[in-house]
Amino acid sequence: KYSFGCKSINEALRLNSNIHEMFERCHAESATQKEYSLRFIVAGGGATGVELSAQLAQYTRLCARAHHDVSVKITIDLIEAGERILAQMPEHISTSVTHRLKKLGITIILNRPIIKDEIETVFLKDMKIKSKTVIWTAGVTINKIYKDTKGLTIGKDGCIQVNAYLQASSDGCVYVIGDGASGVYHGMAQTAIDQGKIVAHNIVRDIRTVPLRRYVPKKPAYAIPVGDRWAVALYRGITLYGKLGWIARQLADVKYFMSILPLGKAINVYRSGSMLSTTCTQCLEYIKKKGYNCTINKFPE
Repeated sequence: KYSFGCKSINEALRLNSNIHEMFERCHAESATQKEYSLRFIVAGGGATGVELSAQLAQYTRLCARAHHDVSVKITIDLIEAGERILAQMPEHISTSVTHRLKKLGITIILNRPIIKDEIETVFLKDMKIKSKTVIWTAGVTINKIYKDTKGLTIGKDGCIQVNAYLQASSDGCVYVIGDGASGVYHGMAQTAIDQGKIVAHNIVRDIRTVPLRRYVPKKPAYAIPVGDRWAVALYRGITLYGKLGWIARQLADVKYFMSILPLGKAINVYRSGSMLSTTCTQCLEYIKKKGYNCTINKFPE
């Protein structure tokens, strides 16, 4: 209820504006208040939480320089309820990314589920942390429409139970794919796309009274940035770290853009990804002095 999201442009701009507000406000605050203002909590140690906390560590340092206060103490806590971050990935990747995050100055708190979140306070098991900026990346619940639809069964993981053909109803008229469907690798965009293709074929096969195709889950590829020019990539058992992982991530982005756009437009969209965006005029001036291409963005009230 009291946390920031990061799933849309509007949410990102609101978070960005809040970060700069914290730096502007802390000049007139006491030492204790300043500690709360410049403490950022990322809830959830999955791919989104890891990528966001790493970027936040580097971005807040840039903000400190832009606001002429490099001596301030910035704290970033990454909270994970489980035993390790990136639990869906092999343990050796989790270990390497943990070392990378700690090198960036991020505090990783494991085995501490968030019990409740109040204004400026997060309550964990056996402890509480005061912060004015909590960012939620720990996942979502299924859409309300699933719970309101009769005949669907919700499994222990909170998702809809489906059969081998991704059918959720006994008569086979309802299919469920993506985050709402229970199964291995659910929650990944690659999984949802594969499921969508299978279901599209099966609907056509059903109309033609042809036997349906079983859905066989595919192990997704991963490419997770962990700060500037450092990433971990996993594809078909091959793991790349650091600069090589970063290059793999860039190639994955280009491949995706080319799948939905003509080549020229895909290249332009990829290149525009290097453009920084800010809601703070003070940071805009600093960033432009450093030679970056930057725009000023505002979000709707």
